[in-house]
Amino acid sequence: MNTAFRTWIRCVAPVLAWLGGGACLLMAASNAGPAGIETIDLFNGRDLTGWKGDPRFWSVEEGAITG
Repeated sequence: MNTAFRTWIRCVAPVLAWLGGGACLLMAASNAGPAGIETIDLFNGRDLTGWKGDPRFWSVEEGAITG
């Protein structure tokens, strides 16, 4: 590669990385969901309160459901 092309790449690559990072942040913010909609916690990380199932098979270990 010639020197001019390498110099051009060294200048353009950080700009493209910065723009890509900004795009990722915008997409993450837009995936937050619409305002005013309630969410339901399916699992509290401590026990199986509200869950239906045979406790002989299902349990909570270290904050995870195991079976």
